[in-house]
Amino acid sequence: MSLKITIEKASEVAGSQTELAKLIGATPQHISSFKAGTRICGLKTRIKIAEIAGVDRVRTIFEYFVDSLDEKDAYEHAAKQALEAMLTAFPPETDEAPESKKPLRAISSQGVSWRKRRDSNPR
Repeated sequence: MSLKITIEKASEVAGSQTELAKLIGATPQHISSFKAGTRICGLKTRIKIAEIAGVDRVRTIFEYFVDSLDEKDAYEHAAKQALEAMLTAFPPETDEAPESKKPLRAISSQGVSWRKRRDSNPR
């Protein structure tokens, strides 16, 4: 999904582009510039916008990298094509809903933090 569409969805959720700007700590002018493509939207800002819009963060990261690659460079052009193919192969409707994702746990199945186990067995 393009950044422009993501911003439009996030603006609907927030109520307006001005409200969206307040939520992510940017100015309304920045949001307009991001949407028009005249200003680069950083990865962390793009993720915030995606979260408000309800778009998958992983997809947003891939889209950010696709947008940031230079088509004039042969290696970056090839990488861009590969990432675009991946995104096309897995359309947004196949993304898991955020509610179904389980957070990573620092506690093992034995109930002991993996950090504590690691520290208790020095080499």
